[in-house]
Amino acid sequence: MPAFSFLRLLRRVGQHLGLVGRGFAHPDPTDVVTPEERHNSRIFIWEAPFTNIAFGSLANFFALFAIQLGGSNAVVGWLTSGPAVVNMLWPLPSARIIQRLANYPRTLALSAFFHRLPIIALAGIPFLPPAWRAWAIVVLTTLSALPATIWGASFQTASAEMFHPRHLARVVGERWAVMSIVGMITSLLLGKMLDLIPFPLNFQVLFAGLGALTLASVWFVLQLRMPPRQEEPVSSTSSAENTSAPAPWWQAYRQFAMYEVGVFLAYFAMFAAVPLFRIYWVRDLGATGTWIGVLTAAYSAGGLLGYIFWGRWNRPEREQRGALIASLGILAGYPLLTATFHLLAPLVPVMLFAGFMGGGHELIIFNRTVALSPRRTRPTFVAVHQMIANAAAFFAPLASTALANTFGPRWVLMGSGFFGIIAGILLCSLGWGFHPRPRPAAPVPSP
Repeated sequence: MPAFSFLRLLRRVGQHLGLVGRGFAHPDPTDVVTPEERHNSRIFIWEAPFTNIAFGSLANFFALFAIQLGGSNAVVGWLTSGPAVVNMLWPLPSARIIQRLANYPRTLALSAFFHRLPIIALAGIPFLPPAWRAWAIVVLTTLSALPATIWGASFQTASAEMFHPRHLARVVGERWAVMSIVGMITSLLLGKMLDLIPFPLNFQVLFAGLGALTLASVWFVLQLRMPPRQEEPVSSTSSAENTSAPAPWWQAYRQFAMYEVGVFLAYFAMFAAVPLFRIYWVRDLGATGTWIGVLTAAYSAGGLLGYIFWGRWNRPEREQRGALIASLGILAGYPLLTATFHLLAPLVPVMLFAGFMGGGHELIIFNRTVALSPRRTRPTFVAVHQMIANAAAFFAPLASTALANTFGPRWVLMGSGFFGIIAGILLCSLGWGFHPRPRPAAPVPSP
């Protein structure tokens, strides 16, 4: 693999967008791309800004909205735990729906549409009685988790169907890099806008205006081209082997089960810290909307570099090592460094570091989950993965915010960082005995 070049990466993104010529040679001549992959990767990149705004830029201000409406630490915790408890119960039924429909573009379009409706409805919360307002945010964000779960499972499954395993990490990394650019810009602009426009009109403009804009995702995902579905080859075995009883699930999928134990611990450490960051920034350090925008933009900038680097650097033979580095950075380094500083300015480089490591952490978990999931039942395995992640997302914020009421957010952040060291090591130790062999590259030349 050639040395990392940011210019080369920009040219590759430009190719996907159709803005740059395709004449330069790919570093690996066997790494060919089909016309369908090229088309779908362009759709992924053009649609990415709207997904980022809906799931990232707007969501970053939910906690600030609740706090300014008088929400308690418990309300802030439930902004994470509410959607998580829905996602513990909903992924398996949604996976069965996805498998039965087997129409990923339509499923993505419907889930995007119904996800945006509760976000737009947030603009009406100031018209409710004061006692209801903060908890109404929890209700609406929890409702949005239903279609968001279907979107996540459909996206992960459709990506594995549309792209060769050799291309998947790179394509997803480039998509997430574009999302980081958009997140960085929108966070800065939205944070400043919230400070310039009087409350609560500022949040009403934010949720109603941008929520409606992100409905553009519906059109984009309907343009995706799914390849013809091929059944997995069945290996020829003797009649004695064919008549033998199938192995129990805990033996057949032991690697997946062990890996998901590490996933639960990693996400528990991560989600324990999530509400504490906002509480620490706003209540302890006095962050305004502008500062939250700056910090979020710094995280997005780090994520941009992370998705570019990890998407190209990641290969099966070094995936485990990369997972360890990235996991320790985001699960331990991020909360420990945040708790070290008592001013907002030093947190900007901390957020750059966290975004870079977080990009690798999420990308490798995404790749590893797809690799360990049988193609025939992949939506179900992705749903199990989501349930486990959301179980951690439900319990961890409730525990951390309860502890923060007693010990303060700074000390609980430090505790979550030390727990993150243990979780990161276990994530990169359990379930790593299997390294899938990629299927042969497609014989279609790059157009």
